[in-house]
This record gives sequence, C-alpha cells and structure tokens, in this order.
Amino acid sequence: MLDKLKTKAQQKADELKAGATGSYEASATAPNTAEVASSSQRLSYPLDDADYKARVIFSVLATETTGIGDSFNQIAALADSKAKAVKSQVEEKVAEVRANKEDGEIRESDADEVKKLVAEGKQLKEQQAQFEGLSKQSNTKPSTEVAGARISLYLPMGLAFRDNVTYENFDLGAVGGAIAQGAGIASAMTDGIGSFINGLKGSGSAELAKLAGVTAAKSVLPAEGAAAIKIQGGVTLNPNSRIMFKQPNIREFAFAFKFIARSAEEQESVNQIIKIFRTELYPSSIDAQIGGQTISLGYNFPKKFQLSFEYDGGEIPGLAKIKPCYLRDVSTTFNSSQMAMHKDGNFMEVDMTLSFQETAALTQSDIEDGF
Repeated sequence: MLDKLKTKAQQKADELKAGATGSYEASATAPNTAEVASSSQRLSYPLDDADYKARVIFSVLATETTGIGDSFNQIAALADSKAKAVKSQVEEKVAEVRANKEDGEIRESDADEVKKLVAEGKQLKEQQAQFEGLSKQSNTKPSTEVAGARISLYLPMGLAFRDNVTYENFDLGAVGGAIAQGAGIASAMTDGIGSFINGLKGSGSAELAKLAGVTAAKSVLPAEGAAAIKIQGGVTLNPNSRIMFKQPNIREFAFAFKFIARSAEEQESVNQIIKIFRTELYPSSIDAQIGGQTISLGYNFPKKFQLSFEYDGGEIPGLAKIKPCYLRDVSTTFNSSQMAMHKDGNFMEVDMTLSFQETAALTQSDIEDGF
C-alpha cells in the first residue's frame, strides 16, 4: 500500500508542477490576508485532494494551564516545615547555651551559632511567603492540552521512522570479568590479585609472569618505557570490555514538502502554513517593565505538535503512532528548480522541510500501545 502511496505522491507532484501556471491566473482574486488569518486554524495543501487522499496532519497543542501553582504550594509547605525544624534547633541550642554558660556569660561561638540558625529560619519563612504569593498568582488548575491550528498536507514520499537505543562500552578488568561470568566477588578479587602475585614470584606460567611484569613496569617506568616493555614482552592486559545498555533515544521525524500553488487562494494558504510553522517553532517572550522599558526576562516553552496520518479520512494501517512533538527546525527554499514568479509577485514554487522530536523516549509498553 505504501508503494502505491509513493507513486500517487509523485504523480500528484508532477501534476501540480505542470498545471500551476495555467490555473493560477484563472483563479479568483487573492483573498484578504486578514480573512485567511482569521480562519487559518484549519489549513491544507493542496486544497483539492480528490486524487491523492493520503495526508499528514499537524495539530498544534496549546497548553491552557500549567498547574505550577500546586507545586509552588508544596514548596511553601516544605519551607514551612524546614523553618519549624530550625526553630526547634534554636530552642534546643538556647537551652544548651544557658546550661553551659561560663561565669554567667555566653561564649561567642555559641552566640554566633544561634544567630546563624535564627537567620536561616527567617530566610525560610520569607521563602514560604514568597511561594505562597506565587501560587496565588499562578494557575493552580491541572495542565490540559487543547488543539490549536490544524494543518493538513499531502503525505510525502520516503516517510521514515527510526527507532534506536544507546549502548556504551565499559572495561570490567580481570576481576569484573570474572564476576560477570559468575564467579563470587570475594573469590574473584582474591584469585585475580593472587594470579599477579604468583606471576611476580615466578610460580605462575611464563605468559602470566610476562603479563605481571608488564603491568608492574607501569608503576616504575615512564609511559614510554612501560610501552617498550609491553612491546618487548608481546603481552597486554585484557580490559574485558562489555557493552552496557544506557537508554532509549528520543525519536526524530523529518518531512519535506514542495508547494506549487495552482491558485491565488492556494498560494495564500501556503504562505499561512509556512508562517504558522515558523511562528510555533519559537517561544513567546515573558516581558516586564523595568525603568520604563520592556525587557524580556524569559521564555514560555513553544507549543507542541500532534502528528497523525490519514488515508481517505481514516488511519493508515501499519504506521506507528507518534507522541506529542516539539518542532526543532523549519527550512524554506524558494524557486529551487526554476526562476519563474507568479504575476502577483509570489514565488512559483516553495520547498519546506520540517524536523520534529518526540517529547519522551519509548519503552516496550509504548510499542504495544501502537507507538
């Protein structure tokens, strides 16, 4: 089925390129940009998908609330708990100082310790008040994801899914190698050390004696000399290297599209599609007024995307689902294969590539769930 989709995709691209010039001029006047923007929550290309029904859907996920207010409340409660613990320490220290004071006077070191504890308690109470205030300013409702803009594009050829994990090499050495093969820890350590000692004493094999000597030479000779002894002996330590699992890698997805508008309306849709992707790539700024000037103090995370695939309005069998993704790269190239322009000044063709990365790594249970 995917081979048929690729063939249809190529045919559709050829048809769009061949028919773009003639039909563009015959279209209606280009729509007002403001009107398109107001209805741009659902955009598509091509506008007529009767011939090629395979689509990839990009849905923008807008986070309505953050739920961070609850976290601030918990931090405030933790600060309060720590402040109470410090208060108890102060009371215990004061009682101790009064019991141990010499000649009716308090030692300077004891007074300094009490002052330090009092200052710590005061700071914790200030932090408690600060986070309680931040909690009231922040939204305490749980986070929810709601759909924003929805962009439907033709399913391009060469759709690739790559699953991979990371392994790393680790040198176990003689003792670790023995333990990995089932030897007891105590016996492995004793036998491993004993083999070198026996080699040094001459009671081991000739090869073991050379290996022990080469190893011991490193603590007596400089690096160059120890290397020469190793070459002379023709032996070296076995690092007993093993491969060790580290982590699953987060999947990445790339898409390449070619836009060749057949009408002014379709061209405006293309322009808006590119603008939405470029807009949602970036974070919004957290601003504050300082000294009469607007200063950016931070960023809100960019919105996530939900990616899905359809054929004639239904799911495409055999394709894995994708978790919410962040858009990492948007690249646009204008007129990559020609120098023609439409009469209204728009480029004849636009190439756009998108790169996404999932927000979380997968496990076996995710695969069972269709990801």
